[in-house]
Amino acid sequence: MATEPTATDKSINVNGLRLHYRDWGGDSLVPAIAFHGFALNAHSFDEVAPRLSDLLHIHAFDQRGHGDSDWAKEVADYT
Repeated sequence: MATEPTATDKSINVNGLRLHYRDWGGDSLVPAIAFHGFALNAHSFDEVAPRLSDLLHIHAFDQRGHGDSDWAKEVADYT
């Protein structure tokens, strides 16, 4: 039985904000981007992502102002 992948924490800079994400790797070439709901973070996918790694290469993001991602500079940026 293959071992389940573990996440690698990474970040990307988008429009001047550093966005954190967890790259779950896996053997699949099919990419999937996972965004959490209100008041959550990328760790929302810690249980399901390893189980889907044979079907999908999952990137679970912390949206801006959540988890380890930067906050937007202006409140109006959240509209």
